[in-house]
Amino acid sequence: MKRVIICMIVTLAVVVLSVSTLFVLKKQNETMTGYLDEAVALWEKEETDKTLQKIDELSRFWEKYYIRISFIIQNDKTESINNSIAKLKPLVACNNEEFYAECENIRLALKIMYDRQLPTLHSMI
Repeated sequence: MKRVIICMIVTLAVVVLSVSTLFVLKKQNETMTGYLDEAVALWEKEETDKTLQKIDELSRFWEKYYIRISFIIQNDKTESINNSIAKLKPLVACNNEEFYAECENIRLALKIMYDRQLPTLHSMI
């Protein structure tokens, strides 16, 4: 009987940690998307200095976020986001139209990263 109780406690702990991790991922991804939305809005208004400041904020947030999620998410999934964030500043400085596309790539990578962590039947196969 003690073994059953211990197994139930361990299982419950794993489930609670998994659910809380999903909530953290969702909240942090929404924050990142908010930074991206603000940067794109500033870029569309042609406010280059403010856009660069927002990209700096996004980069600092990503550095902290990356440390937190690196034990959950595989490295290759987060490297594409790292690469895209690194491209944002030069694209804004050159007033390149690809800035918007890189922001969309980051959004998509964040969505895919979250969706792959959801326990669904097709993700277990």
